[in-house]
Amino acid sequence: MIKLPEPAKRIPWQTTRGGKWVSGADDFYSADQLKQAIRDALEEAAKVCMSQWSNVAEKLYGIECAAAIRKLKEDIQ
Repeated sequence: MIKLPEPAKRIPWQTTRGGKWVSGADDFYSADQLKQAIRDALEEAAKVCMSQWSNVAEKLYGIECAAAIRKLKEDIQ
């Protein structure tokens, strides 16, 4: 599973819900951080395509799928 990086910014908040105080924080990521997370997820998907096969035909199809996924990764700028 792909893990998101540490947020570029974390903004804490507090509010009331049903008469009780509730607190939390909202995380914000930079565009570069999100693009890298997407590239990482695509690479992980490509690796799965390369490993999930039981015969030669499936292996060839997996190689094609992995190449297509990696092409998507190159398009993220």
